[in-house]
Amino acid sequence: MKPEHREQIVKLLEQVVTNEITAKRAIDSWPNIDEEQDALIKSAWHELYHFYTDEDIRKKDAAYDQERREVISKFVQRIKMQTDN
Repeated sequence: MKPEHREQIVKLLEQVVTNEITAKRAIDSWPNIDEEQDALIKSAWHELYHFYTDEDIRKKDAAYDQERREVISKFVQRIKMQTDN
């Protein structure tokens, strides 16, 4: 995977966590790549999609919303670590 795709993915996920963009916008902006080649990126995509589909639950439950944001933040950290290696 190209480094610029990883950087784009990290930026999108960070923007979702900080409410700068919606999960839908992040999904629509996701780079056109083969996630099957990278298990971590594939998992991050699935977590983002899960985050998008459970918006109604997150709106009702602030603790759950924070928990899901923390999960995405951990993906950001892991992707950054993988990029640094």
